[in-house]
Amino acid sequence: MSVPDISSVLSRVAHVLLVNGGFVQSPGLLRGKMGIALFLFHYGRFSGREAFAAAASELMEDILSQTDQGSPVDYAEGLAGFGTAVEYLIREQFIEPESGSVLSAVDEKVYHHLIHHTPELLWTDCGIPGLGRYFAARKMEEALSRTVDLLDKSFSSYPVLSGVLDVLASAYTLNVNAGKARHYLLYAADRMETMLREDAFFGKFPDHFCPSEMSLSLLRAARKTGLTELAGTASWVLERFGSEQTSPASSGQGLQAGALRTALTCHLLHREVPGAGYDRKSASWLEQALSEAPGALAGIPVAAPRGIPEMGLAQGYAGAGMALLTLSGACSPEWTELLTS
Repeated sequence: MSVPDISSVLSRVAHVLLVNGGFVQSPGLLRGKMGIALFLFHYGRFSGREAFAAAASELMEDILSQTDQGSPVDYAEGLAGFGTAVEYLIREQFIEPESGSVLSAVDEKVYHHLIHHTPELLWTDCGIPGLGRYFAARKMEEALSRTVDLLDKSFSSYPVLSGVLDVLASAYTLNVNAGKARHYLLYAADRMETMLREDAFFGKFPDHFCPSEMSLSLLRAARKTGLTELAGTASWVLERFGSEQTSPASSGQGLQAGALRTALTCHLLHREVPGAGYDRKSASWLEQALSEAPGALAGIPVAAPRGIPEMGLAQGYAGAGMALLTLSGACSPEWTELLTS
């Protein structure tokens, strides 16, 4: 699939988001305005058109006007995801460093939530790891250490394992509660290997069997931490299950499921394990994604509950656009660490 074909779809995606982004109600990173702003900043840089960056800045102003005492705190829809994305935008030089000053009040709210309304869930979207991501991005060491302490639970699903690996790797890298973080990281890797074996032989979670994405989580954690045990488990997963790439459970789910998600996963695996053929697999899945719904609103399938296409990062056009920018080489894949499984 040639880059001009991708560019044409990207242009359609960008204009859909430019027109519709302001009507999205949620301010959140994964399903709302912050994810749309992320794409518009990147597309503005890619296209050289300042109108898109200006629209992204307007969306951020809208989000800040919604940041009050009643704002949700979780990662998917609330302050934790918003603040983590702000730190990313500063790091990538889309906004000025002083923009981070708006997060001082957010720091207090997210930390207060951790202490006084401690979530029980281990899902990144709405649980402990999502708060941990924010504390790691903000380098709030005491809060991050408390987050690690709260991860002394059984890791019982692939999305939980992926989110836990991410926040523990950040804590270990920052030397925050590093001994416990290392212990939990190795436990998570062992647990992942056990679950993959059980799935392979007994089909315990057939709809969630995803060795390629699990190995990617391990490889990223290994790269951050330098822990060879994690890399070893990832190598075993790829050797044992490498030919069993995740087939899209359904089309039209943006980055939640489908060919585009698999293309992006293979692209990221190629960066971690060059020479293993994942670049060819990525190109093949991308071609499938772009051919699935040429008549769709922006030429790429996304989730459309009640017939209305999603606009956000997780299931909508913002995520599809970011994936296309990455797969075409127009932006680096660091933004993918903002995603959840």
